Amino acid sequence: MSDDEADPELLALLRQSLGIATSNVNAPAETKVIEGAEYIYNNSIDIALDTRGCKVAANTIWTLMQEKEYSTKTWSTHELHPKAKTE
Repeated sequence: MSDDEADPELLALLRQSLGIATSNVNAPAETKVIEGAEYIYNNSIDIALDTRGCKVAANTIWTLMQEKEYSTKTWSTHELHPKAKTE
């Protein structure tokens, strides 16, 4: 390993300390989005969410993301993503 290469053990330790360690490299990143959404759903007074509608929307989005091979690695190539930092 050269000095320019990242040490895999240190990367694993960093990921673990940040709570993003996964046993499967291909597993989706843990973003805590579900926990945040559940908190809002359970603690909001002025917001009402339809659980079935949310699940249908999530499944539709997930299916389309899989079909189009869209991921966090390709999101910046989307046509609506700004190409320059000033956009």
